[in-house]
Amino acid sequence: MREGLGTFREVPLLGRLALATAALNIGGAGLGALYTLYAYRTLELSPFEVGALWGVNSAAALTAVATARRVVGRLGLHRSIALFAPVAAGSLLLIPAASLAAPLLLFVVYELIFGYCATVWSVASATLQQRLVPTERLGRVIAFSRTVSILAVPVGALVGGVTAGLWGLPGTLTGFALLALAGTATVTGRIRHRTDTDDPAASPAGEPAGDRA
Repeated sequence: MREGLGTFREVPLLGRLALATAALNIGGAGLGALYTLYAYRTLELSPFEVGALWGVNSAAALTAVATARRVVGRLGLHRSIALFAPVAAGSLLLIPAASLAAPLLLFVVYELIFGYCATVWSVASATLQQRLVPTERLGRVIAFSRTVSILAVPVGALVGGVTAGLWGLPGTLTGFALLALAGTATVTGRIRHRTDTDDPAASPAGEPAGDRA
């Protein structure tokens, strides 16, 4: 873990990737802890509708898995990272917006965008991480970054529950969505690193280098 942290200090871009991931996890966990309560109590959706929404998310994620290689190869690794993380985070704002009008429609749109974009972001960010880190230190870096990102989940869920009791559901949901969006802004600028190859994801047939790692 200490060696992994040392690598983060040597390669600041790794910290930006970890911050964006943690922000998505905290925001997603904060909203996720309140999602079902919000859907049933505030929006008055039926159990069938809520279950179908989870199915929409899964279908979007599976589609992302099937197309991520092609999408990242066409857009380039760097542009993919700068695009998909903020779009996934921005889609979280559709959750509190659903209390204003067309809740089921907005939830379907949210599930489609987040399920697809968050999955492509995960593929692209993991690929770049593998490209930046020397092979002998990759396991330590992954251990450190996974620990940080996983710890963000219970923290987000706990804070989400406490905050909802103070601010109410709409305000808390909006706050966590904005937190996720702000965190992913760290990867929206120029993210090139001296160890990167040129766009798009320089690999045979346009495949991300991480596919071969």
